[in-house]
Amino acid sequence: MMDPGTPAEEEARQDPIPAQVADWIAESERQRDELRVLVDAHSTDALRWRPQPGRWSIAEHIRHLVLTNEEYIDALQESLAQAAAEGFAGHPPYASSFFGSRFLRSLEPPVGRRFKTLKRLNPPSEPGSPDEVLAAFDAGMDRYEALLRSNARVDMGRARMRSPFLWLLKLTLAEAAQVVLAHNRRHLWLADEVIRSPGFPAAGSG
Repeated sequence: MMDPGTPAEEEARQDPIPAQVADWIAESERQRDELRVLVDAHSTDALRWRPQPGRWSIAEHIRHLVLTNEEYIDALQESLAQAAAEGFAGHPPYASSFFGSRFLRSLEPPVGRRFKTLKRLNPPSEPGSPDEVLAAFDAGMDRYEALLRSNARVDMGRARMRSPFLWLLKLTLAEAAQVVLAHNRRHLWLADEVIRSPGFPAAGSG
């Protein structure tokens, strides 16, 4: 017999997930599938190949996402818990703020302007095996999806949080949730740019 869980968990199971939140979860799942296909299609050498000095390999792009998502999802989890405790209840659609919308657009591909990465978010010189980095990415997105499901009743359009990376930037929690997905899309595009680079190892080599 399945454990009924806490009253809050039971209520969350019975409540349908709002369409806007369900769309974010579906996009997370799509990104995970896309990354799995990308990793499975290339050798370890190809995934670690750099197009030029100073540019990341595909494996390094994925490891950067792991590092960034871990810290960002920690901050989102803390802010969602605080919003729930303070009684921020509501449902989508969530409107975006002027600055939040601009920031989200700046992350989206195609990538034009490149930003300097904080030192702590730079991937290590040894990013790990493809399976390891992919498993770490999936674990982070598991957390992300679980957070959205369990906090679907929180008014993410009213509650706000500071970016853990840009202290002056304050976003609604709905915008913050979308930042994770937009940043993932950015680096999926950059990973594809590596594949399109001259000299990229052919499939099956290495």
